[in-house]
Amino acid sequence: MAAQHLAATAARPVGAAASPVGVAASPVGVAASPVGAAADPWRPRWADARAVPEGVGLRPGAAARGAVSRSAGPTPAHRLALEPFEDARYPWSAIGRVDVEGGWASGALVGPRHLLTASHVVVWEGESAGWMRFTPGAFEDRAPYGQADVVAVHYGVAVVPPSIDAHEERYDFAVCVLDRPVGEQSGWLGVRSYEDHWDGLRLWNLVGYRGESAHSAQPVHVGGLWLGGHEDHGDESQVIFHAADVTSGLSGGPVLGQWAQDAVPSVVAVQSWANPFQAGACGGHRLVELVRDARIRYP
Repeated sequence: MAAQHLAATAARPVGAAASPVGVAASPVGVAASPVGAAADPWRPRWADARAVPEGVGLRPGAAARGAVSRSAGPTPAHRLALEPFEDARYPWSAIGRVDVEGGWASGALVGPRHLLTASHVVVWEGESAGWMRFTPGAFEDRAPYGQADVVAVHYGVAVVPPSIDAHEERYDFAVCVLDRPVGEQSGWLGVRSYEDHWDGLRLWNLVGYRGESAHSAQPVHVGGLWLGGHEDHGDESQVIFHAADVTSGLSGGPVLGQWAQDAVPSVVAVQSWANPFQAGACGGHRLVELVRDARIRYP
């Protein structure tokens, strides 16, 4: 399935699309670039996620999951602050908090029951995944669209924080299959492959969650974000540098853009890591293929 087709069909708006992050900004002069079927399809492994153990719930003091990297890349002169907002209407309803064993992070729906987040957000036990739960449109303890548990994880590389190496940072994304199509109520987003000729355009938006704990986490955003693909990585899969001042809870949050011909925003990258000097997301053709394959296997 081409990325253009996916972006055009993969959303169910549930209300007026207020734009607290300026997501309606369209990359000027950027042609839609559908990603065709790969000559050698990427077929990631699958891992069944355990059901939530009885009696195990959120830990009020649980720390957000995150990763750091020492990757080379541009050092921004200043970091852009993410600002809190409260809006559970579409498209922000498609973004939510991801709870895992002993922690939490961010993620976004890219299908009716398909959650895109960072691979390092998953609690990996070998090639098995620990329990995970997604709350779309979450605001502190509120769950306006309910919650859904993860039953399978589609991924390429099992990334285990707190560190992330030069190979892992190119594949730090995973598609989690939920036990019910919560996206039919909250809506979901499209997906596009990031391309290097978009470097330097200040037209992107990063959205995710920040807080002292899962119970206090609130959505935050920054708009007008520039992105810069890694010079040594191709469009297939790459680190994408940016200047947002991210914290651990932002891990797995989507970097969004919108094209004039598309009815909905599209995810072009997933927030991956940060260190005192820079931050990085990851995206490319492989991310789009991963979403496509997950939606085909688990419709």
